[in-house]
Amino acid sequence: MAIDTIKSSAVLDGAIATADIADDAVTTAKIPDDAITTAKILNENITSGKLASGAAIANVGTGAITNAKIANSTLDLTAKVTGALPVANGGTALTSGFLNGGITFGAATSVAGSNSTTFTGIPSTARMIRVLWMALTPGSQYHEWRLGNSSAMITAGYFNHMHYGNHSNSGYTDYSNNANSFRMPGWTAANNTWYGWFDFIKQPHTNGNTYWHQTSNIWNSGYTTYGGFDVRGFVNATTTTVDRYQIIGASGANLTEGNIQVGYI
Repeated sequence: MAIDTIKSSAVLDGAIATADIADDAVTTAKIPDDAITTAKILNENITSGKLASGAAIANVGTGAITNAKIANSTLDLTAKVTGALPVANGGTALTSGFLNGGITFGAATSVAGSNSTTFTGIPSTARMIRVLWMALTPGSQYHEWRLGNSSAMITAGYFNHMHYGNHSNSGYTDYSNNANSFRMPGWTAANNTWYGWFDFIKQPHTNGNTYWHQTSNIWNSGYTTYGGFDVRGFVNATTTTVDRYQIIGASGANLTEGNIQVGYI
């Protein structure tokens, strides 16, 4: 009987074993489209090498890809993560304009025995400068301070307002308009000792100038009847880059004591 006269209906189930079928005898043309179902494919037979580079995600079942199946090394935060992570999920809800690491401080430096001390190391990109005073004692003079850069300190455009009160509700107020420094006039006693900090906040203005706004949080240990010290103001830095801070004895005498530390964001 010729082989081509044998119909499939005449072949009993189980009569043809896989060993009887040559590897090259089964071609894709002989397999109907609906003959291979997911139930007939073992899970271990599907490897990444058998998935085309453009395989449709629509063919992946819901819930088929779990965290356990994603290697940590495949998550590239520089390329795979976009947008803002919500605060509720541990993010900042920001994509730009945030600050990392808090304030970076330089080393504390003694200013004793010098009329003028300059603190460098502030990057030109800084948006806030914080200056810490520890037991700053200017002696029988008041002290001044300036901002500037390697070319020169800023010596104009300081608008400075100072006020303090005492227990009898009397006080002292001083205002400097377009002075050559920030300053604290009215304090000249030898036991004039200051603690606390100043903040300077950068504001690039639409007029092309840059302003640094000053606020204070200070107190004086030499005078128990005074309190409520408030020193505010700003300096118009025009187009000058600020990368340093300078403390000065106003009369030209040396500062008596104190440590200063400068930080920035």
